[in-house]
Order: sequence, then C-alpha cells, then structure tokens
Amino acid sequence: MKRKAVSDILALVIIIAIMLSIASMFTYWSKEYAKDVTDEVSHTGDTASACMREFIDISELYINTSSGTIEFIIENKGTSGAELASAVAYNISGGYCAISVSGKTIFPGGIALVNSSVCSIYPSCDTFDALEVTTSCSTHAVKRSIDLTECS
Repeated sequence: MKRKAVSDILALVIIIAIMLSIASMFTYWSKEYAKDVTDEVSHTGDTASACMREFIDISELYINTSSGTIEFIIENKGTSGAELASAVAYNISGGYCAISVSGKTIFPGGIALVNSSVCSIYPSCDTFDALEVTTSCSTHAVKRSIDLTECS
C-alpha cells in the first residue's frame, strides 16, 4: 500500500514537471513568434506599458512630383496614442531625407497623412529604399519601395 502511494506521488510530480516544462516552452515560443511578426519595440521605464499598446502601420511612399513632396500615411492600430518623433527616408544610393513629423499624435484608430518637402537630393526620380518612423517610445522601420512610373 505504501509503495503504491509513493509511486502515485512520484508519478504526479513527474506529470507536473512535464506540464511546467511544456508551458515554459510555449511561453518562450510565443514571445519569439511575436517578435518575428511585429515591429521591434524598445521599452524604457514607465512608457513600456504604453508602448505595448501601440502599433502603427505605414503605407507605401509616394513622390508627388508636381508639388515636390513625399507623402505617406501612418495608421495607429493600437490602443494608445502614438506621438510621432521623427521620420527618415533612405534611398538606394545612400542618401537620406529627414521628414518633419515631430509633435503629431495619432489617436487609436486614427490616421495621419505625412506630406513633407522632399530634400534637395530627391527632386529627381531616385528610388527610396526604406522609411523609418520613430514614435515617442518605439521605432518602426519598414522597408518600402515606391512606383516611379510617374517620374519624368
């Protein structure tokens, strides 16, 4: 009888250990998966909880050659406001253009059209290779290309 009780207790301990191992592996895998399919978010201090609720989506870039501006749309798909800090567009030849977005806040579910003068290195049809938008608590770097068929 005592052997049966000891055996049952050992079996229970082994089952619990296996369940905890599986649960910890699932938690690790889900974090890694989330990291792979979402933008990198850097957390600092008290803003970490706000950053976790922030998710922005950036549209394709568009060069309006008639007005000489670069345009794109930022949509806030998160549950907290996203305050834009900066935006930089890079081209394939290594140049870059800082775009003035500082102070714009996009509320949850909202969108913002960013319409900014093109830097002097971009009046022609240079191809933009990437756009990096920085919010108050995270950096969203999204590789975007633009259609240059309308450039002359």
